[in-house]
Amino acid sequence: MRFENEHFIIKYTESDVGYIDEAIERLNNKYDEYTEFFGVGELPEKVKFILYNDLGTFREKMLASYGHVKETTVGHAHGNLVEILTLNERKKIEIHKNSTKEIIIMTFAHELLHIFHTFYKGNNRNSWFAEGLAINLGSPRYELGLIDCTPADLINRKGKSRHFFAMVKYMLDNMSHENVLEYSKNDDLVIEHTEEIYNLANEWIKSLNKGNSR
Repeated sequence: MRFENEHFIIKYTESDVGYIDEAIERLNNKYDEYTEFFGVGELPEKVKFILYNDLGTFREKMLASYGHVKETTVGHAHGNLVEILTLNERKKIEIHKNSTKEIIIMTFAHELLHIFHTFYKGNNRNSWFAEGLAINLGSPRYELGLIDCTPADLINRKGKSRHFFAMVKYMLDNMSHENVLEYSKNDDLVIEHTEEIYNLANEWIKSLNKGNSR
């Protein structure tokens, strides 16, 4: 099955019918939001989404195209291509077994952010910031917390999604938009300032928790 408009080409399966219209609406809204966030015009080409209704085929494709695949991976963005597992197949992965329609719709928005971010900075180098930005703007569903994570964990991508979320949530709420865009553009700056941002974010989270406990 296929959908196409001025921004997207989406190849989906029968099992996606229950949420595809909502996913398309979310994508259209997020396209405009991300264009404004990064201060860019339209992407140079349409973003192509392919949904896989077979976990084994999805993993084989990831391995063949990118040389590796994590057992927890449910979506991947590269160039103008986004590949996503259908909700039914996503639930076969233990950590994702309780996924809902809203969560997979968030996955569309999350991966689209990666496409925009890569276009904005001109490379597909990943970092805790890149992942945290995609979570905050595309799939925000975590509580704030960093106590079981270190700056080294973040730099080495050994942290978890909730840690990446917390770090970038602090930045979005406490830094100027221009400053956030500087980090969006410069991966080396992200690594250089990881420990400083971590300490500030930790204190910020503690102050929020202290205020909520009163």
